[in-house]
Amino acid sequence: MAGKDDLKRFISQNKTVNLSTVNLGDPATISGFSWSGLEAGKAEMVKALKAYQRLARIIPGENPDIILALLEKNIHSALQIAAIPRPLFLNTYSNMFGKNTDLMERVYRNALAVRAAVVRRYL
Repeated sequence: MAGKDDLKRFISQNKTVNLSTVNLGDPATISGFSWSGLEAGKAEMVKALKAYQRLARIIPGENPDIILALLEKNIHSALQIAAIPRPLFLNTYSNMFGKNTDLMERVYRNALAVRAAVVRRYL
């Protein structure tokens, strides 16, 4: 998967793109991004952007540093977060959230809601 520096570079080059809502499954949309210096790893970058998007959808506000920190710890989705017991999540990842427990609680609740929606859809 693309690294933190490449993701930061992509975000910097595509400031007008809302990564929480853009359709990353649309080849036309993807080709419209600025890929300067990132062309060689485009396929890996798209995978990383999809993981970024999954987290951006459950983390309120603009928090790219938190998203990138979670990705570095191999946390790519709400389902992964929901699978972690709440106390363990709060203790393990509090530094990434600047010890903002309110934000962490919201993220954890959002992750649980996504997991519940996935289970309902599956059933």
